[in-house]
Amino acid sequence: MQHEKIVKERCWPSTALFVPFGSRVYGTARLESDHDYLVVFPENNGPSGLELVLENTNLHTYTLTEFQAALDTHQIHALEAYFAPESPLPALCTFTLNRATLRQALSQKASHSFVKAKKKIAVEQDYLAGWKSLFHSLRILVFGIELAQTGALTNFAAANAYWDEIWAAQETDWETLKTRWQPVHNALSSEFRKLAPKE
Repeated sequence: MQHEKIVKERCWPSTALFVPFGSRVYGTARLESDHDYLVVFPENNGPSGLELVLENTNLHTYTLTEFQAALDTHQIHALEAYFAPESPLPALCTFTLNRATLRQALSQKASHSFVKAKKKIAVEQDYLAGWKSLFHSLRILVFGIELAQTGALTNFAAANAYWDEIWAAQETDWETLKTRWQPVHNALSSEFRKLAPKE
C-alpha cells in the first residue's frame, strides 16, 4: 500500500512523515514480513498513540512533541526512527546522548524482550513471536553498544547473524534456547553497561 493512499484514506495531514523501522530496515525481512512505520505529525495535528494494521502495513502514530519525548528518554523505537537511513526526523528533532538514560531504557527493554521470548515459546507456543523477541533482546543491546560508543546508530544489520542462527535452528524448546542465548545476552548486557554507566 502506497504512503499517499494511506494518508488519503485516513484523512491525515499531508505533512505526515512515514519513517520505516523493523525487519525491513535491519535486513531480516522475509517475503511475507509486514512493513512497519512510525508516522510522525510535525505540526502536532494528527492522531497520536494509535497502532493500526492496514493490509500488511503496521502504523504507529506520534505527534512531533510525543516523538521528541520518546527520543529524550532514549526509547529504542524513537532512536531507530531518528537514525534510520534518510530519516527526515533529524531536521525536526534534537538528540543528545545521555548514557545513563540510554542504559536504563535499553537494558529494561532488552530484559523485557528476553522474558517475553520465554513466555511466547514455553507457555504460548507462539514460536515465531518468541524467536523475534529473543532476537530483539540481543539486537537492542547491540544497538545500545554502538550508541554508547559513537552517539549514533548506523549499522542496522549489526545483530543479524543472531537472527540467522535463531531462524535456521527453528528451536522450540526454551531450555535449549536459554542455554545457547542467555550467555550471549549476558555478555552483551555487560559490555553495554560498561559503556553506559549509571550516573
